[in-house]
Amino acid sequence: MYLQEFPKENQELNTKLEYYENSVSHKIPSYKLADYSDIDVICNALHQNEPNPFSETTYIKCDISSDVTNAVLYIYNMNGEQIEEYVVTERGKTEVAIDGGMLNPGMYLYALIADGTVVDTKRMILTK
Repeated sequence: MYLQEFPKENQELNTKLEYYENSVSHKIPSYKLADYSDIDVICNALHQNEPNPFSETTYIKCDISSDVTNAVLYIYNMNGEQIEEYVVTERGKTEVAIDGGMLNPGMYLYALIADGTVVDTKRMILTK
């Protein structure tokens, strides 16, 4: 109990405090959280390519929700020019393989666009 002993002249205040503490504790409802562990929720996300840096092949993982109609992974050079486009047809957790032989060594940006919205943009480095 949180009551403090008050001097005798404050006995009325002590009684009101005790009444309040007892009445409030009985009125607080108890809630049970629902169990959503069986629901697999996928949010659109773009992950860092692995390995990075790479010289031959790298893999870009992404999560795409089932309600997305169009998902595209774009590769840009450091001048901002689009140089590759990969349409992502799978939904859920998926990945795109990037062949390093198709690109010159250097730094690149890649972006995931889902239904016209930029999900995220990341960098990758291709070595010789």
